[in-house]
Amino acid sequence: MSRHFSFVLIIIFVSMFISIASGPGEDRDTDEEEEKKLKDCNNVLQIDPDDADAWLNKGIILKKMGKHSEGARCIEKAIDLYICR
Repeated sequence: MSRHFSFVLIIIFVSMFISIASGPGEDRDTDEEEEKKLKDCNNVLQIDPDDADAWLNKGIILKKMGKHSEGARCIEKAIDLYICR
């Protein structure tokens, strides 16, 4: 599988996941829960700045919190790390 094809699949997957995760529903996390998850991601990234899963989770959390630009940058970082594996 080519790198370009893998990159496209990752982008499609992440886009679909974000739209599902940020959709309406009663099980949405509170602001406090989102802040705790964000703090957890940051703690992981302090230990391992190349943890693609933590970057992806951080990006999704930030987007759900309305911080779309910052979230997009984190997701792009995760994609870069996934491709380099």
